[in-house]
Amino acid sequence: MWQSYAYAQKGDLEAAESVILSAPEYSRSEREGLLSLIGYAVSHGELNRAEEIATCLNSRYPDDSYLARDISVMLNSPPLVFDDQNNKRPSLGTETKGLQAWPTPFNASTTIQYTVQEAGYTELYVVNMLGQRIRTLVQNRVQSGKHRMSWDGKDARGNPVASGVYLIVCKTLEKSTTAKILYLK
Repeated sequence: MWQSYAYAQKGDLEAAESVILSAPEYSRSEREGLLSLIGYAVSHGELNRAEEIATCLNSRYPDDSYLARDISVMLNSPPLVFDDQNNKRPSLGTETKGLQAWPTPFNASTTIQYTVQEAGYTELYVVNMLGQRIRTLVQNRVQSGKHRMSWDGKDARGNPVASGVYLIVCKTLEKSTTAKILYLK
């Protein structure tokens, strides 16, 4: 699946989809790859392409209600807006000001930058699309200012997570902010 990731990074979604569809039909690789490709297309504002891929995935797995829900969440999520010319560092808007993650999509790891206005108890954690906390990155008193942390795409037990969309949540005494990221295997 690394080839599909490379094509997606270049913006060639058709080639990425072709690689994924070369996996054995109805395999986990095919399913996760197509789901990740939907997230990638949505995060880059290519909603028509995301809907085409979703239709293909739904036709292959018509009885999978969990998959249908994941697809619905992905298609109805607002796309990220990128603030640099290389599309590497997303600007996540006012509701997520002070919390950024790059690169997204990512494969090996992503860097998370968060800002704490006043020193105090802070939590930084990763949530899947079902709202389940899968990994806590920070859970203690943090000084005010900007901080960086990386996430390696693994859950709290050290197991690799599935490809897909995840939320980074930063909670302080003042506020809670969220950033959407995309993990591709």
